Amino acid sequence: MKRVESIWAELSAKSQEVELSEEQKVELSSIAEIKQVQGKMNNLNGSSNNSLGRAQKNIEAVARAKEDIRDSIRDMEQDIADASKFMKDGKAALSSFKKMAKELGLDATSSKEYKELEITVTNDMVDVLNDSKETLKELKSYAK
Repeated sequence: MKRVESIWAELSAKSQEVELSEEQKVELSSIAEIKQVQGKMNNLNGSSNNSLGRAQKNIEAVARAKEDIRDSIRDMEQDIADASKFMKDGKAALSSFKKMAKELGLDATSSKEYKELEITVTNDMVDVLNDSKETLKELKSYAK
């Protein structure tokens, strides 16, 4: 009996090798493939959630930027209208001053204020209007 027990102990101690049937091998292979695909899908799901979050933040930023651009367009249009009116008023003031100076026998261009307004009307405001119109055109291209 001791002999049977020792043989049994010996057999039990050895690693047991089990031969699987083809059906069991296919089943284990299919489960491994399913787990692998599930793992990839879980990774993609997490990655997609991060991408969607960033995309949503970008969409919101673009919407805010577009609203800011529309505000800037309204401001620029008002500035252009104001600058045009001030140029017209400045030209009228220069003409009136020049006419009065001539009636008094004076040279209007000898007045410091006349010269400053003339430079402002003929140079500075023209530059402001041109720059503003160019900027407005660019703003409108972004507002679409």
